[in-house]
Amino acid sequence: WYLKNEWLITCGAMNENGVTRTPWGNSQIGHRQLWLRDENYTWSCKYVTSWGMHAFFHSVLMNYAGTYVTQPRLGINQSHGCVRMAIKWCKGIYDNNDILRGSSVTSWDTKIPWSMNR
Repeated sequence: WYLKNEWLITCGAMNENGVTRTPWGNSQIGHRQLWLRDENYTWSCKYVTSWGMHAFFHSVLMNYAGTYVTQPRLGINQSHGCVRMAIKWCKGIYDNNDILRGSSVTSWDTKIPWSMNR
């Protein structure tokens, strides 16, 4: 593989052991859905692409109606485990017909020194 794009994202908040809630390792692209909304009617996110068991690539958080962004910050550990990104980037993944269901996804903790063997 080769690196085609590099984007600022927000990944999972740290748990009590100091480990991000975003899953690490190898996985596959699953289903896509236009919106993801919580059951308490407080937030939504757009252009959702699933990967792994319970993880998604999706937009920054928006109000429940999806009319404005409520949490625009990227580059921090704040999500429930999903990968948040700018709307234009997650839309690019969502719309890209070359990224098929079953395509490989590999995630790792970026705090691991690059000199380590991967």
